[in-house]
Parts: sequence; structure tokens; C-alpha cells
Amino acid sequence: MPLSTSSQTKYKKAILPIGALFLLLLPVTKLRDLIAVDDSSLGDLANSNLEEWNIRTIVRTVYAAYFTVAMEYIATYQHKYLWHSRWLWFIHATHHHQEAKFGDGPSKSDAESRMFKRHDDAFFELNDVFPVFFASISMLAIAWSMSTPLSLAKDCVLGTGVGISLYGTSYFIGHDLIAHERAGKRFANTVRYIFPYVGKCAEYHMINHHKIDVNADDRKDPYGEPYGFWLGPQGLQVQPKESEGPATPTTIKLSFILLFLFWCVQCFQIV
Repeated sequence: MPLSTSSQTKYKKAILPIGALFLLLLPVTKLRDLIAVDDSSLGDLANSNLEEWNIRTIVRTVYAAYFTVAMEYIATYQHKYLWHSRWLWFIHATHHHQEAKFGDGPSKSDAESRMFKRHDDAFFELNDVFPVFFASISMLAIAWSMSTPLSLAKDCVLGTGVGISLYGTSYFIGHDLIAHERAGKRFANTVRYIFPYVGKCAEYHMINHHKIDVNADDRKDPYGEPYGFWLGPQGLQVQPKESEGPATPTTIKLSFILLFLFWCVQCFQIV
């Protein structure tokens, strides 16, 4: 069945960045054996090649850059289908100023208003276990990837861990410190003034996600989009009509497949 015009256009737009990523990683496989040699035994030619073409730096940078961006879409899926599920809502509900038991899902009877409300009785909330958990996993992955013997497979893991950490840090600043003012209103207003886009995303998050749609279908989450953060108003503009799931650009999907396959190849080569 031929692709529609819109689908053809979408895939054509994805060809350039995917092709550039492929060309960037292609030389890595050619110099894999060279990198595996201990630095003390490298000849002058090998040393000059490594200095001119720092393969490990390229791999780490590509993975770090990708996951710094892609985590916005991954986090959107996590937020929508995990945090707002009946299995994890009892944890995430504390962030929405609700009390819920295990097995309870978001309800239209929740009392959260559209206006901003901050926890005055506790600085921490049960929902904080999520960022602590993923930060711990990311740090462990980075520590393991830097252990010997080094390999390109570990470089992929290192870049991934760094990208996830960078995104998590930016999300903590924008979402927790600015949108929810957990470091105080003065700090939040200062950042909003210096970085207007951060303030726009924070405001959009508070107005649209921290509300309850009393007219929502009983089978759907009554809390509103967006489930992401950094896309701001664009988070809804890219949402396809009549779709139950968040929209993810084709470039992000194809890049993930390419990077995953590259990592798998490197894993098989060191086994």
C-alpha cells in the first residue's frame, strides 16, 4: 500500500538527520580494532589517528545529545501511561495534592483546582521517589560505563546516561523549581525573567495539566495535556487528532532504532 503524501513528506524530512547520524557513526566500526589497543602500544600513526578522530568522544556526544532531546518524548509516555496509571497514581497523586490508595486511578472527584497550590506542610512529596530512582540508575550506568575494559558499547551507555542526566536536571529546574516554585517564588520569578521560554513552559504546565476535566470520559484520565514539559504549547500542536498517545517525531523514532542497533552490534563484537 503506497504511503500518503503527508507520510512521504514526514519520512523525507527524517532522511537528512538520520543520514547525518549514520555517516557520523559509520567510521566508528572501521576503527574499532584500533581503539581496543592499549595506548602504550599504539604507534605514531595510531596516536595521530586517535588525536584527529576521537571516536569515543563522537559516540558519547551523539548518544548524549540524542537522549537529552528524546527524553522529553520518553518522559511524556512515562507520565501519561505509568504515573497516571492505577498502579502508580498513589505515588504521583501527592504531586497533584491528592491522597490515593494503591489501585486507585486519577478521578474526576479529585479536588485539585486550576490555580497553583504549593505544599506548605512538607518540602518533599512521595512523587520524588521517581526522579531519585532514575537519577540513581543513570549514575550507576555512567559509573559502570567508565570501568575497564573500555569499549564502544560502554561509550553508548555513557552517552545515554549523560543525556538522561542532562534532561533530568533541566526538567527538575523547569518543572520543580520554576513551575512549582519549590525553591521559592523569588528564584522562580528571576529565572522566568531571564529565560522567558522557561516561564512560558511552566505557566502552560500549571494551567493545562494541573486541572481536572469534569466532563472527561470515565475511562480516560481527567487531568489535561500536556504530559511533557519542554514543548510547551507545541506539545498539543503536534498531537495528532483522534490519537490516544503522545506524538513522537519520525526522526526521534528512526534515530532510536539506529542507535539501538549500533549498540547491539558493539555488544556482540565484545562477547
